[in-house]
Amino acid sequence: METIENYTNLIKGGESQNVEFKAGFFNEQNIATSLIALANSEGGYLFIGITNEGRIIGITADALPKQIKKSQALCDSIFPYPIEISDFEINGRHVICIHVTKAPSHFGPITASTGDVFVRYGDKNVRVSNDYITISAPEVQKTSSAKKLIGFVAMSFREEEEPALVDYYRAMLRAVAQTNLPMQLIRMDLREGDYEISQQIIE
Repeated sequence: METIENYTNLIKGGESQNVEFKAGFFNEQNIATSLIALANSEGGYLFIGITNEGRIIGITADALPKQIKKSQALCDSIFPYPIEISDFEINGRHVICIHVTKAPSHFGPITASTGDVFVRYGDKNVRVSNDYITISAPEVQKTSSAKKLIGFVAMSFREEEEPALVDYYRAMLRAVAQTNLPMQLIRMDLREGDYEISQQIIE
């Protein structure tokens, strides 16, 4: 559990790679995107009741229980593991803090309801392709000699023409995720021949 002093220092530092501010629970999808991006990066803190500029406007005492409940419901809908939600007072104003831990490898990447994957880049949320995934080895396997296995998947067709093959490829991604091994699948689009595919792999 963080202390108010720790929260205050995080807020003073402004939005960053691991800190996000929201004035209120006004846009659930926007908040969800930030939570997902933090989980798919190094984790971090989302504060509700603070403007993007870092001004503490707080949440009214009447609205606080409802916003905590909505925050919990949103986290439960996104994450398959527990997320810590707390509230505190700073300068006499109520603020909610959602502490998002980095998604464990066997649960990642965390996706939005649309299937989109977001990561944190500085103080921004960035959508990345969900057609590739990097799986980190479990902690017990992390040694200096560990190596990553990279697989290349040729997708020489247009998605709208072969939806079944797209689903099959996504099933491959899920299977890789379940292995908990240091593996990465890289998709290569619209390469018609073996030579062209080999050239792209070399590049």
